[in-house]
Amino acid sequence: MKKILKLIRTRWLTFLIAIMLGILLILSINEYIIQYSMIDDYTFSDFRIVYFDMQSYTGLLSLFFPLFLIILVIDKWHNLFKNGNIKNYLTRISYKDLKKKVTKSIALTALWYPIILLIYFIISLILSGGRIEQLTISNFDNRFEFNLYQYFPIYMILHCILLYIAGLATETFALLFLNRVKSKIGTVLFSYCAYFLSIFLLAYAVDVLIQMFLDIEINTWYINYFQIWYPSSNINYGLYLISNIIFCSVISLVIHKMYKKKEKVLMTNEKEMV
Repeated sequence: MKKILKLIRTRWLTFLIAIMLGILLILSINEYIIQYSMIDDYTFSDFRIVYFDMQSYTGLLSLFFPLFLIILVIDKWHNLFKNGNIKNYLTRISYKDLKKKVTKSIALTALWYPIILLIYFIISLILSGGRIEQLTISNFDNRFEFNLYQYFPIYMILHCILLYIAGLATETFALLFLNRVKSKIGTVLFSYCAYFLSIFLLAYAVDVLIQMFLDIEINTWYINYFQIWYPSSNINYGLYLISNIIFCSVISLVIHKMYKKKEKVLMTNEKEMV
């Protein structure tokens, strides 16, 4: 019991955001069920159709998913940097091993994005009873929707990979401020704001600048991370994946430079703790 209470005290932000996400997820699914049950002759038949319909009700949840990942990282590692604890910690473990532990933690935490998709998938199976129908293209509004339905396993695998890479990029924003902000709440706010500013600039500023200076009109849906949870025929998924990898790589290089030298990290930590 004492261990549980200690865990809650040290990871209270994680428990709070997990409860909030759980409530919002239940509300969004309930809203989906209510709205579709009001449609005449609508049945939760094919689990793939239920899955896509249910995703359209993600709504504001997509704003909380990045916050969830950022808080998980900060909640786990902030105490290490708070009040200069890292200096004492590095007397028991090498700096190289510490970086490996943080990297492994980041890699594992990013799995929550695919896990969220799995939750949607399980709920769609429950609502539909796992039923499968052999629908034709005439049942869909466009070829894109029919292809997603027809090649659902491939779509799920690719979407999970895409979200995992996006999750890695999201988490790295926490590392930008982890050793520079003393307050845990402040670290969360700075990380979250930096993430959304970057996403906003990628989604809209790039398009505006290219049209302004080069007079070229491009489709920036493939770098619009606000749409990452919604399957859309407007998105070029190949370019979307490439942009995710580039974005994640650039942020990772910045983080690598920040944490490359142990002495620099300790000096920054001591300065911020004053």
